[in-house]
Amino acid sequence: MPRFLAGDELGSIKSISYDQKAPSDSRAHLKTLYDGTATGRARGIQRLSIRNDGDDTLIASAHADGTVRLSSLNDDQLQQLYEWKETRIKPDQTFVGLVASQNTIFSCTSNGALRLATFSEAIASPTHQLAALPSRLTDWRSGHNQETFAYGGDEVELSVWNTERAFDPSPPSENTPTATNNTKKRKRANDTLFPGEIWRAKNVPNDFLGLRQPVHNTCLTYVYPSSSVGQQHLLAGTRFGDVRRYDTRAGRRPVGEFNGIGKVGGVRMIEKGLCEQ
Repeated sequence: MPRFLAGDELGSIKSISYDQKAPSDSRAHLKTLYDGTATGRARGIQRLSIRNDGDDTLIASAHADGTVRLSSLNDDQLQQLYEWKETRIKPDQTFVGLVASQNTIFSCTSNGALRLATFSEAIASPTHQLAALPSRLTDWRSGHNQETFAYGGDEVELSVWNTERAFDPSPPSENTPTATNNTKKRKRANDTLFPGEIWRAKNVPNDFLGLRQPVHNTCLTYVYPSSSVGQQHLLAGTRFGDVRRYDTRAGRRPVGEFNGIGKVGGVRMIEKGLCEQ
């Protein structure tokens, strides 16, 4: 029986399933796996990530108060495994990325607080690695096999990073910019990559009046996995309703652009299709 999991702004996790063999007018079955109404909007769920691990399903949830929780779902029973809090997030900021993979959880906030939590049955609590990215992010995605990740945001160009190098604790050189620097202090013409950054998009050409076009990335996704870390194919949606396709080997500007897809409010979510060719 197909099933979908959803989290709401009150912090509850619900299961929605339906029977494909039932009549077409039959209703879906809704079941609350976790009731978060007692805490209310303070722990509203901002991101969910699901991973099937054998007979159990692992569910990672990121909450409005900065808490990240990992739970195990078995026979409609939700059991909490680990919980920790992202201390670098502020009340007016949100989680923009959450990925649960084998023994690891990546989380990223709108102010660029990136965290890698590693867990196993042999340890009582997860170990954590921290990294800092630019602020004003709107979306963060992990690439194939978590070798790379990408982000974009408000006046933040689409960018691809090497995951291992992003968490490298070695200090950068004096001439290398850091992602924690205030972006207003950096010149717009400065295209120097951050440590761990392997590619950064370039803004589209000026408009017909010769004016710079604002950068308002709202969402992004990897299109299909590549055999090379240095070549990635991505799609990005904008607040103006456009969808842009990027090939990191073909340059820094879009190789394809579809204008006016989102008429009101821009493109809020974008996902790759079932047929990627």
